[in-house]
Amino acid sequence: MGISRRHGTCEPMNEAQIMRAMSSTRGDYVNRVERELIGALRLFYEKRLAKQNGRKYRSTFRRIHQLGRLLDETVVAEILRPIRGFTDRRAAFDEAVVETRGVDAVIRRGVERDFRRDYGPDFVGLNAVDAAKFWRVVTASVTPIFDWIEAGRRGRCPGPRVSAIGRASATEAR
Repeated sequence: MGISRRHGTCEPMNEAQIMRAMSSTRGDYVNRVERELIGALRLFYEKRLAKQNGRKYRSTFRRIHQLGRLLDETVVAEILRPIRGFTDRRAAFDEAVVETRGVDAVIRRGVERDFRRDYGPDFVGLNAVDAAKFWRVVTASVTPIFDWIEAGRRGRCPGPRVSAIGRASATEAR
């Protein structure tokens, strides 16, 4: 039991009130998902630059594992976070994707700047194909979760696919 302070009095809160107080509004939800997507996009671009230029950029294998963890655990955890005031998680997620795509060029330039600083001016840069590949990986990660939510959360949650993404990414990095 929690305590609610309404009108200067302390009243006990029931479980539903506690969950509602802990849950996210639509804006909070979109911001959290967007923050995780931006982190994953940055890691993905670092990995792609390293692969295209034959470099071991900041421990590429560790970055691959972090990318899988970000996509499969952190983004999924944000998708499944309790919400209030709206019911369409997929539409809110799509809004976060649109906002993240809006800053894609800024993220790409930042990663290329860091790479240039670490390895010199001569390197193969990123392009729209790299961005498209990232969004395919994101879609593959989150679609089963949204399908499970829309099916009434029956059965087990599809769960993280870290090993599958990590294995595919590790093969690409070699």
